[in-house]
Formats: sequence, structure tokens, C-alpha cells
Amino acid sequence: MDYTICSKVIEIAKDGNETTYDLLMPFTSSSNSNRVVLNSHILEQYGMHYNELIRTWVNGIMNRKFYKMVDIEGFQDLFPDTCRLTTDAKFIVREKEDYPAHSYRDITVLDQNEAIIEICPKTVQIVQIGNGNIASAGDNSPITTKP
Repeated sequence: MDYTICSKVIEIAKDGNETTYDLLMPFTSSSNSNRVVLNSHILEQYGMHYNELIRTWVNGIMNRKFYKMVDIEGFQDLFPDTCRLTTDAKFIVREKEDYPAHSYRDITVLDQNEAIIEICPKTVQIVQIGNGNIASAGDNSPITTKP
């Protein structure tokens, strides 16, 4: 999937919080199958919020080629207009109220919490012990290996 990430998400992620580690950093993982949509205008907007964390994230997606360049010339709303040029048309925002409703025409909008769930879904393991099954959910599940 290709995701366009609003600069407001980057702005709050620069403080090293859940958004940084649970939303942005998975895009740099070797198990990542998603890409961040970029262009020179988006990189300029991200640059306004650069610190060590955001620079590391941008370098990670660039070095591992987990990005998709989508050039855009004229635009009214940079991020939604860029997103509309992608096949997946998925747009990650801080809060859905960040843009007027008409900006979301023809795109799927996820707030940062919905995006975290979509990009890093929790795993469920079912372990069979004899005739019974035990379901274990989440990354912090006490059941990590099969008996």
C-alpha cells in the first residue's frame, strides 16, 4: 500500500511518541510492504519539522526505497491532491477534522490511530494443546511458542 502522510502527523511525531514508533518507524522495517508517498513539496513540508528522529525516518525510507515519488505541479491542498494521484489513495492525518470534508473526495482517510492499527496489526496465535485450543492475542501475549 502507498500512504500519503500529512505534515501534521510528522509535526507531532518529532517528539518521539507513539506516532513516531508505532506509525512512522514501521515504514523503515525490512518486513515492511508499504510505501510513503513523496514529492519535493512534501519533503519540503516534512523538513519544517526535522529533528534527529524525523531525519532518521526519512533517511530510512529513502535508503530502503520504501517510498513512491508522485510529482505534482499545481495543487490546492498538497497532501490530499498528491494522495489522489496514487492508486491506493490512502491518506494519514492527525485528526480527520484537520481538513475540510471536501478535501477527502476520492481518498481513504485514516487518522493516526487507525493508521497504526492498519499498518501494524496485532497478531493472533492459536496454539493447539491436545484436544483444546488456546487463543493468544497481541504482541505482548504470554504464549510465544508452541509447546
